[in-house]
Amino acid sequence: SETVVNSEGAEETVPLGGPESAETLFSTTFGCTNCHSLTESDTPSFGPNLAHLASRGWFAGATYEVTRDNLMNWVMNAPGMKPMESQSGCPDPEKKCVGMPSFTEDLQPGQATMTEEQAATIADFLLEKTQ
Repeated sequence: SETVVNSEGAEETVPLGGPESAETLFSTTFGCTNCHSLTESDTPSFGPNLAHLASRGWFAGATYEVTRDNLMNWVMNAPGMKPMESQSGCPDPEKKCVGMPSFTEDLQPGQATMTEEQAATIADFLLEKTQ
């Protein structure tokens, strides 16, 4: 986020990454809520529950320290930081089970390409929302 002066001359904090809010980027544009939850829940989700991400020291199986830069890089291209394909526990032996997708490499048809500004907005959102 950045601090700007609004039309009334008052300072306000706005998210980086264009007109989309962090919540919209997280839930709609990139569909993070299809796999992740941000609240404590007994309901399982496909991906890790992120409720206390910012209060943890590490993420991705204790591979990376929870920092803004690491989160930005992770949300943009997680498979580029840690291989995601696995046959272990995959219910269909003919397919590979894949973890978090890349939003910059090998995109699915119609999938939005994530910008660094959008990744920064999401990282800031996660660090603030999951303390």
